[in-house]
Amino acid sequence: MANQQPDEKAVISLFLKHFDRCEGHHNLFFESDAEILEPLQGKMLFTTDEFSSEDFFLEGDPHLLGWNLACCTISDILASGGTPAYFGHALTLSTGWDEDYINRFASGIALAVKSAGAGFIGGDLGVSGSWKYTGICQGYEASPLTRKGAAPGDSHYLNVQAGTGILMGAMKLFPVEKETSNLMQGGRIRFPLRMKESKIIKAFAGCCIDTSDGVLNALNTLADINQTGFRVSHIPYLEGGRQICSLLAKPQSF
Repeated sequence: MANQQPDEKAVISLFLKHFDRCEGHHNLFFESDAEILEPLQGKMLFTTDEFSSEDFFLEGDPHLLGWNLACCTISDILASGGTPAYFGHALTLSTGWDEDYINRFASGIALAVKSAGAGFIGGDLGVSGSWKYTGICQGYEASPLTRKGAAPGDSHYLNVQAGTGILMGAMKLFPVEKETSNLMQGGRIRFPLRMKESKIIKAFAGCCIDTSDGVLNALNTLADINQTGFRVSHIPYLEGGRQICSLLAKPQSF
């Protein structure tokens, strides 16, 4: 990442070459101050998420970083049982990112957006000493799933192993030692884009919440909104996360 960074228009062109023309996006890029979009079917779903280096994302593989940031944004639409339609972002580039890094970063975002069946509609670009990324996604669903709807006696289900955030943070904060090399997965963590699971959840769940802020935070939020308590067991913890906690003498569960 030592080469000179391209100018703003060249960076935007790097991004746009990775994305196909989006159906429902009526203007061409650069020809309108605001993007002109076709109205969505059913109820519109909207989400925006901001990320930075302080969130402990792994940055060694720019394609993977782009994929993970886009997936984290899209996941909120999926948690509502919706279909992603339009994706945009506000990106602050790090001055340490060269053209090759930016190009691979853009390709990761593009792959996640295409895999979700959404279209890229542009955004905003800046440059600073450290990167920052704000993802924006719009989707649609006739009858969206919300966080409200839990009742005493309902069962809780988690469709992903808990502890990925712990493992990713450990990869950023601590050097890879002999004791941890087998846990670090080559310094790569790829978040899943759970399109099929979203439809199953929409069909059977009474409510749903994204767990990116942590399982305990998610449970507390559901309990607060639904005015009920919770009791959980058999949480499927990621084995690498458990072992990292053990090495750091931290609790492995709650």
